[in-house]
Amino acid sequence: MRIEDAVNDFKVWLITQKRAAHNTVAAYIGDLSQLTFFTQKRDIKRTIDVFSLNKEFFQRYLAFLKRDLHLSNRSIARKIVAIRSLLVFLNEFKDCSFETDFLIAPKQVHKIPHVINFEGL
Repeated sequence: MRIEDAVNDFKVWLITQKRAAHNTVAAYIGDLSQLTFFTQKRDIKRTIDVFSLNKEFFQRYLAFLKRDLHLSNRSIARKIVAIRSLLVFLNEFKDCSFETDFLIAPKQVHKIPHVINFEGL
């Protein structure tokens, strides 16, 4: 099964079975479209089969998001959630056996709020 077909099946499942909101579906598919883009960029000559995805592949993909696309940790965390959801879907409905424990979201940077000075009011 091609990765594009898996994402499409996941989209149909989100809409018909989970009855996810339009914006939710759009967000998941948007995040997963970068995954399909990465697979096409990585290996143009052959189609990436979903069964060939492994821990090393996802580590390269996450490095691509950080290094090449300069995405924030928050954006990468959201993409990890989308990938994890796709893999759980494939495990449950497409007879796959993907591990998801290694997909850990990066730590979030929490900025300290700026305190208003009462003298400046």
